[in-house]
Amino acid sequence: MKCLFRHSFGIILTVTISSDGQLLAAGTSNSEIWLWHIPDYRLIRIYRGHSDWVWSAAFGPDGRTLVSGSGDQTIRLWDTTTHQCLAIFHGHRGAIRSFAFNSNQRLFASGSTDHTIRIWDMTTKICVQTLQGHTQRVSALIFYPDNQTLVSGSFDRTIRIWDIDTGNCSQILQEAYDIWSLAISPDGKLFASGSSMISLWEVSTSRCLCTLEGHTDVINTVAFSPDGKWLASGGRDRTIRIWDITTRRCSQVLQGHSFWVWSLAFRPHELTLATGSNDQTVRIWDIHTGRCLRVLQGYAYLTLALAFSASGQILASASNDYMLRIWDVQTGECLKILRGHAHEVNAVTFSPDGRWLASCSNDQTIRIWDMQIGNCYHIIQDHSERVNGVAFSPNGRWLASCSDDQTIRIWDIELGRCIQILKGHTHGVSDIAFSSDGKRLASGGSDQTVRVWEVNTGALHSVLRGHTALVTSIACDATGNFIASGSFDQTVRVWDVNAGQCIYTLHDHNNQINSIAASSDWLLLASAGDDGAVRIWETSTGRCVHTLQEHVGQVDAVTFSPDAQRVASGSCDSTIKIWDVQSGACIKTLRTDRSYERMNITGASGLTDAERSMLKQLGAIEEE
Repeated sequence: MKCLFRHSFGIILTVTISSDGQLLAAGTSNSEIWLWHIPDYRLIRIYRGHSDWVWSAAFGPDGRTLVSGSGDQTIRLWDTTTHQCLAIFHGHRGAIRSFAFNSNQRLFASGSTDHTIRIWDMTTKICVQTLQGHTQRVSALIFYPDNQTLVSGSFDRTIRIWDIDTGNCSQILQEAYDIWSLAISPDGKLFASGSSMISLWEVSTSRCLCTLEGHTDVINTVAFSPDGKWLASGGRDRTIRIWDITTRRCSQVLQGHSFWVWSLAFRPHELTLATGSNDQTVRIWDIHTGRCLRVLQGYAYLTLALAFSASGQILASASNDYMLRIWDVQTGECLKILRGHAHEVNAVTFSPDGRWLASCSNDQTIRIWDMQIGNCYHIIQDHSERVNGVAFSPNGRWLASCSDDQTIRIWDIELGRCIQILKGHTHGVSDIAFSSDGKRLASGGSDQTVRVWEVNTGALHSVLRGHTALVTSIACDATGNFIASGSFDQTVRVWDVNAGQCIYTLHDHNNQINSIAASSDWLLLASAGDDGAVRIWETSTGRCVHTLQEHVGQVDAVTFSPDAQRVASGSCDSTIKIWDVQSGACIKTLRTDRSYERMNITGASGLTDAERSMLKQLGAIEEE
């Protein structure tokens, strides 16, 4: 029997490590970039946005930016601190297969299957030069230390040396085979090329010093060690070879991948190597011992949003698996799963009477669910970018939504019609909240501002400035006179709206804030973030009364029960925890069935080792 598994196991096409050695990124065939923290290899984020294979990725010299190139013909620039996509570069007419940064980070180069190289200005985000001359795909790029000379390798079996100021090709080096990869030594004296063999070149003379032979098939990737003493190579023969640059001999053969090795990267300041393969794994190696230290593979289930019903007995959760789950808070049982969204679900909220549940998604839609029958009652599709937040008005007549299209929209629930569009944010809007009297609406966004709106007129009441990064989450008091906001700048701010001032700033989190919530009586705030902690604060004093630390990963969602006696939090550790506010104790943990929970794969054929391991991580069992 043939089986099609719902979650794909993507090929690892590219791996790259930041200059400080703290971050590892991998581009995959399922259009994603996975970002891990080193040395614990904790998954930090999965970047989505590309619509085709991610063939290339590279960190900027400062480690705070990452570029990714895809078969969708775009380059995306990511901020590895805020995890936002800062820019999308258009211009290539083919897949982007290679990158190179110059060391001052002012420029980077991209190579494509359209046979061209483009030079991009990081400040202006525009293409300042297009280099033409290759007659096949440009598969590899490196900058010389002078930052003015670029070297490119191509399937036209040439290596070309370019002056990026003039755009002229100063030299063409002929090779016998298609060029797959290039690497330059840390001292800038040598560069290596990978084809059906490895060639070592002298930078000053452009002379080939020697060839290194040992691989039995095409070499897809080469990289120098940080100390320049070693060269690593990986290829279609499924092996990684470590070469001694002085003796020019192979000192180690690393075996473990079961298919082609596509990419490799050294960790700065030490001799560990990351490799990515068609076998859908990233492996971490000690190149001295040849031992595989770790295998990275897996699926991350993230709870992105939570909402209590008015009774406090039901909890709704939204996640990155495109589903909504309805939980019985007392028993911890998942009562129902709501399916329909085509991408991860960013927010969820109950109507005041509990009849409706609203959800919004990266698929650019809002769904209204009838909780009596558990069906989708209405789909709203007017936003032109992903929808980040939804909130019911206190009377239940209206629903507000906010989006990366920079708008807030107010909807008549019964009619499913937009009755008002609020414009003012200059970047995407992350979250919204009504005051309890329904007269005001607060919003926060990527423009680092909190904005307060008069609901009846749509007029902008005030703009509150003080955050230094994306505002992720908003909470209002009953009157709308006081607002709390959480931000990627690691702070929670409490504002006096009428005075237009920040009353106090809460600093205890040591990483970005993903979610905040206020108790219905405005006596308490809860905040949660990437440091894995949930903190409970007194609004009157700004004092932290509890730090709740049982999650083992980032916490993306937090909410109070209507009676303010409980707090729920959702994390990337695949759990939702219910906390007693008074004692700070965790009173219940809700666990989602993993995608293949209790599936017996004993004797199943046709699975790779990576697929078998992944299925076990997702709940499958295999009898010994």
